[in-house]
Amino acid sequence: MIHKRIYIMRNTHYNKTVHICTCEYVSIIWAQSGIKCVSKWSENGKMGKKGNREYLEKRSLKNTVFKGTGGAEKTEETEKRIINTESIEYFKRVLIRNEKSIQTIEKYIRDIKKLMIYAHGQSISKEMLLEYKEYLEKCGRYKISSINSYLAAANHFCEVMGWMDIRVKMIKVQRAVFIPENKEITMNEYEKLVKTAYKKGDDRLALIIETLGSTGIRISELRYITVESLKYGMADIHNKGKARRILYPGELLKLLNEYVRKKHITHGSIFITSNGNPVNRSNVWRMMKNICRLAGVSADKVFPHNMRHLFARTFYKIKNDIAKLADVLGHSSIDTTRIYIKSTGREHKRQLDKMNMIIGTRYKQGQGDIGW
Repeated sequence: MIHKRIYIMRNTHYNKTVHICTCEYVSIIWAQSGIKCVSKWSENGKMGKKGNREYLEKRSLKNTVFKGTGGAEKTEETEKRIINTESIEYFKRVLIRNEKSIQTIEKYIRDIKKLMIYAHGQSISKEMLLEYKEYLEKCGRYKISSINSYLAAANHFCEVMGWMDIRVKMIKVQRAVFIPENKEITMNEYEKLVKTAYKKGDDRLALIIETLGSTGIRISELRYITVESLKYGMADIHNKGKARRILYPGELLKLLNEYVRKKHITHGSIFITSNGNPVNRSNVWRMMKNICRLAGVSADKVFPHNMRHLFARTFYKIKNDIAKLADVLGHSSIDTTRIYIKSTGREHKRQLDKMNMIIGTRYKQGQGDIGW
């Protein structure tokens, strides 16, 4: 006879939150997040005077919180689920232990602090998170994708804290089939930006744009473009727990070698600040925005990640191989890659017009008889 096991999980940081599960795999995942298994109970075994399954399940439904295996009990009514600096710091440590990237950790912490400000010291509940979701939707300041990222951060925080019962659903969004033209940069506009940067004497910015545009790397991966990598004509990129190798186009390799000789950069990251640190997202964002007016390109289109989108569309037009593109971009799922190769609104309209599904116009102009 196979006996199921119920695992009693205790949050070792706060020494109070207990989770009850029947899956050993889940207990391992919780343990990796700092939640310790303090006792196990077999279906036909005992755990104290109240060690029967029915009792445990009933107490679980009531959100009972235990201290260890035999300490005093608290109910949800008396437990305060407060977001404060201590809980945020604990959340950050869990993210670090789970090897999240620096950018991901910063984003999660920033989003949770936003929720903390909204909660204003009150205990977090399902009702509050639903109100928070409604507020984000109705205030008119955020896109749906941004709202969903805030909710994802809130849900993950709740998971880490053991507040599984108050998570909320994401907003369902139908995938767009084309990209608004005022958001996607064209090759002509890309050339204007590069030429303007060179004319201003800002070789660093021009090369950053060309590196992003010709390799498709993320702005956070720019630090892996190093002097050492030029020797081999390729760079090893580490991001999101994965590693991939990218090749430098011949012309880019030539320009990068000239740049490091001119700037006397002998090792490490090529694109650095005056303090010798690798440039970051905000540095590049600000530099790119500063040349928009001179280049005659809308500032709405100019940001580092748009260079990656331009690379993807250009690569796909030449290669027409989405699987290969996914590998080059470092995507685990082709569904993610599809987002990058959407056509613009003008291209989509051109495709619709080629279908010739509108008969009335040709009939009225006498170009054909449709049998009326």
